[in-house]
Amino acid sequence: MFGAARRFGVMRKTPYPEETIRQITDYMFHNNNKHPDWFEDYFNEKKGKQQGK
Repeated sequence: MFGAARRFGVMRKTPYPEETIRQITDYMFHNNNKHPDWFEDYFNEKKGKQQGK
C-alpha cells in the first residue's frame, strides 16, 4: 500500500458520521454481494501471475 499512498496520497477523512460508516460496513459484511460471472476466472488468472510482490 505504500506505493498507492505515494501515487494517490492519503485518503481524506470521510464527511460521514461514525454511525453511518458503521451501518455501511455492517451492511457490506452481512449481505452476500455477488460478483459478476467473469470475476472468479479473472481473479484466479491475476492471482496466478503474481511474482511474490
